[in-house]
Amino acid sequence: MKKSTKIISLLLVTFMLMSSLAACGNDGGNTNGGNSANNDNVQTQEQTQASEAAETAETAAVIDPKTADYSKVDITIPFDSGEEIVKFTDDMLAGKYDGQIVKCEGITSRRMFGNAMMQKQADGSSRGFTWYLVDAASEDDYPPEDSRVELTGIVGIGDYDVRYLYVLPENVVIKDAIPGD
Repeated sequence: MKKSTKIISLLLVTFMLMSSLAACGNDGGNTNGGNSANNDNVQTQEQTQASEAAETAETAAVIDPKTADYSKVDITIPFDSGEEIVKFTDDMLAGKYDGQIVKCEGITSRRMFGNAMMQKQADGSSRGFTWYLVDAASEDDYPPEDSRVELTGIVGIGDYDVRYLYVLPENVVIKDAIPGD
């Protein structure tokens, strides 16, 4: 009995608290009443959100692999530079390189969604990042797995706000085919 009384009391207090907070909300039409500092804070938050949304839209508009200038490479990651590819991948996923042109040489690897550019690490593992071939019709458009390739592409935002290197087909150079081909 005590337990159900506590639960009912807790629900009642929560409901009253929610009701009181809803009553304190800004109705949008009252500019003279209420706490002006609070109204200013709400307006500042709305302006910040609108500004961030505009920046995101602007960045997304700038990142177009078909119109990018690939003659000006911002980042070059040479073959067998394991530490560099790890640092680049971490920074890329954090959004540091959005819209920048990247040239990287490594080994291709197939993943469930897309392909990866990989490099061996000192401990024998491989690390890298996901890249997409622009306008690829099938997985057969990509270089064969375990091929040494050089990619030049642009970092962009994909599904679920994940960053990828978008590469045009003409910016994929196969250095070594799979042994036995």
